Amino acid sequence: MSLWTSEEISQALQIDASGVPDIYGVSIDTRTLEPGDLFIALKGEKSNGHAYVQLAFDRGAAAVIISDANFAGKGPTILMPDTQAAMVQMAKFRRSQVNGKIVALTGSVGKTTTKDWLGQVCSKFGKTSFSVQSYNNYLGVPLSLTRMPRDTQYGIFEIGMNHPGEIEPLSQLVGPHIAVITAIGEAHVGNMISLEGIVEEKASIISGLQLGGILVLNRDSGHFDYLSDIAKTKGVHYVYGFGEDPRADVRLMASEGSGNISQVRAEVMGEDFTYSIPAPGHHSVVNSLAIVTIARILQFDLAKVVEILQDLKPLPGRGAQYRLTIDGKKVILIDDAYNANPTSMRAGLSVLSQQSGRKIAVLGEMGELGEQGPSFHEALGESVHKAGVDLVFASGELMQHLYTKLPEGNLGAYKPTAAELVEPVMAAIQDGDNIFIKGSKASEVSRVVQALISQADNQQKSGQGTVNGQSNG
Repeated sequence: MSLWTSEEISQALQIDASGVPDIYGVSIDTRTLEPGDLFIALKGEKSNGHAYVQLAFDRGAAAVIISDANFAGKGPTILMPDTQAAMVQMAKFRRSQVNGKIVALTGSVGKTTTKDWLGQVCSKFGKTSFSVQSYNNYLGVPLSLTRMPRDTQYGIFEIGMNHPGEIEPLSQLVGPHIAVITAIGEAHVGNMISLEGIVEEKASIISGLQLGGILVLNRDSGHFDYLSDIAKTKGVHYVYGFGEDPRADVRLMASEGSGNISQVRAEVMGEDFTYSIPAPGHHSVVNSLAIVTIARILQFDLAKVVEILQDLKPLPGRGAQYRLTIDGKKVILIDDAYNANPTSMRAGLSVLSQQSGRKIAVLGEMGELGEQGPSFHEALGESVHKAGVDLVFASGELMQHLYTKLPEGNLGAYKPTAAELVEPVMAAIQDGDNIFIKGSKASEVSRVVQALISQADNQQKSGQGTVNGQSNG
């Protein structure tokens, strides 16, 4: 079945697209374009998609949307005044066609993992579409909507932000039946001025809820009552909470970690359930509670849900663990390199603390923290000590504020860039080490992950790749 017909494109864009063949995918990047895709040429600050129109056709694009006729390629071409606006028009049209249940998630930490895991669960109950990786910004959200099949039964969308005013229009575009705020922390506090500003921005996801929509919140958050009150003023009658708080609708009763597995016992709206997830750490357990809450709201069979949870696939760059052999030395690599903020950094170090054997932390700096950046980095020293980290390798100017305060015995190496850490990390590895790697995306600390995997004797691959169309918070 095609994703888009010429008639649907005509209706969405209010043009005559009768010469356009059936479309089987939508792309804004020729590097990931598949034959049969519609290529939308976007103009960005660093690149102009129009320059790749002919390459798109060469790679099998069925048609293209452009705004500059000078770049027309040799194939079906739709000329629009603004290609980004055209993508949004298509997103709105597709959303209007879908009658399935739509879930939108935001939060400072946990939203991508929760979104992916929820997508895996929902796919066992019906046709499911969810945004890939962290496609959660002004480009990623409409692109994900245009890729949603018209007969989708469950649509799962992540909504992020870097600056004020970004979440509300995206939530209104998605029009969710269920809105979820996973947790709120200091991510992007430099752009948002204060934690209160972040809370206000996250709360704006409520504006997109459909009539009769439901809000799902972390009950342990100090912002629960505030967010719940906002929801009520906007006509939201049902607010569900998950967490350890005795008042939580889905309450964590106990959890225990062993290796890469967490055992969970929870009370789900008065009913006891025990299950396991293939991820360590308290934050992973809390993410699973959010999934169970949504599953209950969607009236899924929870006995089947808990079976699905134990088979969830870990996500590269977000805490996935790999057993590697490097120069004959067996190590565990904890790949948490996709992104970082103070809250997620503390959570990741907590996971490292649970490992037996020597603990190595490779830390890239955390971005978008404004004037508080130095103090947030220095404060990580307490978490490093609490986790029992043996060696710290650090990169980036801000991470010096942590590194220079560490005891001499904990110093591995400091380098201006993550790429320069590869050699000293490789030289320090011993048999039985646990190597935790984390930093903001801009720190490029994922280069260390890629280098370690490429040097592994068993050549295990992580699946780490380039991501487009995402925000971080």
